[in-house]
Amino acid sequence: MCRKSMVALCAALFLIPSFVQAASDAPVKIGVLGDQSSVYAAAGGRGSVEAAKLAAEDAGPVLGNPVEIVSADFQLKADVGIAIARKWYDEENVDAIIDVPFSGLALAIADMTRTKKKLALFNAAASSELTGSKCSPYVAQWTYDTYSLGHGPTSGLVTRG
Repeated sequence: MCRKSMVALCAALFLIPSFVQAASDAPVKIGVLGDQSSVYAAAGGRGSVEAAKLAAEDAGPVLGNPVEIVSADFQLKADVGIAIARKWYDEENVDAIIDVPFSGLALAIADMTRTKKKLALFNAAASSELTGSKCSPYVAQWTYDTYSLGHGPTSGLVTRG
C-alpha cells in the first residue's frame, strides 16, 4: 500500500499544476485520507502518510510552491470521511485527496470533486463505478476494480469449459 501511495502522490504532483495558480505562494496541499485505526490500517495507515511525505520531498516544489501533506483517519466511517474531505476542500485549501481505501467514501468524494473542481486519486477503493458512472476529469483510480476482478478470471474459466 505504501508504494501505491507514493505512486498516487507522484501522479497528483503531475496533475495538480493545472489546478493551482502559478502566482500563488500557498503550498500545494495533498490530503492522505486513510484508515489509521481499523482494518485497513495495516495495509496503509501511517505508512501511507509517511510514503506521501517522502514522495513530496523527493518531487520538490510544484510551480515553485512547496508541497504540504496533511492526513486524517476516517475511522472506517463514511460520514466522518465525507466531513473531513468537505472541510479539506472548503476550508483548508487541499488540492487533492489520495488513498481512501473504502469504496463508499471514494464514491462520495468523487461526487464532491465535480462541484468543487478538486482532485481525488484513489489507490485502494475498488468500485467499478469510479471508472464508470462516477468517472470525471477530477478522479483517477488505479487498482483493480470490482468488475475486472470478477470478470477476468471467470470469463477465462468459462471459455476453457
